[in-house]
Amino acid sequence: MINLENLFSACWIMDCYYYSWINNNNKRFNRQMVVAQNYKKRDLEKHLNNYIDATILYIKVEKVIFIINDSDIEEYDRNLYDKGNLIDKYWRDMSLYVVTVRTKVNNYNEELDIQCIAPIDIENSELKKRIISKCIKTIEINQVNMHEDCWLKKN
Repeated sequence: MINLENLFSACWIMDCYYYSWINNNNKRFNRQMVVAQNYKKRDLEKHLNNYIDATILYIKVEKVIFIINDSDIEEYDRNLYDKGNLIDKYWRDMSLYVVTVRTKVNNYNEELDIQCIAPIDIENSELKKRIISKCIKTIEINQVNMHEDCWLKKN
């Protein structure tokens, strides 16, 4: 079985935390996402409680490929976004792309869907260039979820 670690260097593989919360007016919010390299779940819960002043209902983690580079960075006000001093960089206008790759490792062919974080307006050709691995034969971009926020704490 081929996994992400076989295709990409570990530094590209990130934890993607999905969370849901309810505010003081009992309004529920979903589909928010945090991409983090070295958050612990309890640290993230503490940070979100400070940041949104609401009750966290759940947090789910998945693995994604982080294909954002420094030219994609938006400047941000650290005091506005980082009350817990956990965020080093913040990217706005990012998308979660679901990309199908066909691979060949050790004479074994496999099709694999991977999730990638990249800018909303990235060209398909640029996205393909950023997904580089010697064992990927073809890449097909088949789904995009728009307007995700990405927070990153460096090692």
